[in-house]
Amino acid sequence: PKWVGEKQFRRLIGGPTPLLAQEEWNEPIGNVRTLHASIDRNLGTTAGEGNLFETSGWHFRAHGHESTQYLVVYVKTVDWAERLVQLFRSLSAEGFGKRRTVGQGAFELVGEPQGCEWMDSLEGASAFVSLSHFVPAPVDPTQGHWSLLVKYPKFSPGVPAPSPFKGRLLMFRPGSTFHVQGELRPFYGTILRNISNQFPEAVHYALAFPVPMRWPEET
Repeated sequence: PKWVGEKQFRRLIGGPTPLLAQEEWNEPIGNVRTLHASIDRNLGTTAGEGNLFETSGWHFRAHGHESTQYLVVYVKTVDWAERLVQLFRSLSAEGFGKRRTVGQGAFELVGEPQGCEWMDSLEGASAFVSLSHFVPAPVDPTQGHWSLLVKYPKFSPGVPAPSPFKGRLLMFRPGSTFHVQGELRPFYGTILRNISNQFPEAVHYALAFPVPMRWPEET
């Protein structure tokens, strides 16, 4: 399955184990595509035929009697938990994403921050699994199992660049795992620099969110 629950995930990082028995593996994310008509900037109306374009989005799927889905955000921090909560609450006032002006991307912050110690340490850990897309640093381990994705990251609004795109990046997908020789580090990956000739000051966050795991012994 592409998605696993927390209970299954915690079993998997502890070593090879069968998947927990359940009737089906539900896909929690649904994709939707919407057609829009281009508006002529001079006339303020649609301009003739063939001016439809398509946008894509995603939403949580409701399964059974569960009509409400929750998105959990994991954060590694020492002193910034309270400040991050304030920033999320501020963001929730207007929504998230480019379609927030029409109500998409609206969310509500539910509950208070909770500790997640099992993500920080695991007895006998000799590897890590990344929960984020990342680009490895030259000193990062190379033995592992991974999947790759090409991304086209954009600049933040207001950046003085002729194109909204930083360029093309090849990144590891979340779920990629790597065997580590020696002690595990608190982070892997890198901050990418010099990625755009149009805006040389641009950087891109490409660090991994690593969760310790036990590497399967060779048989």
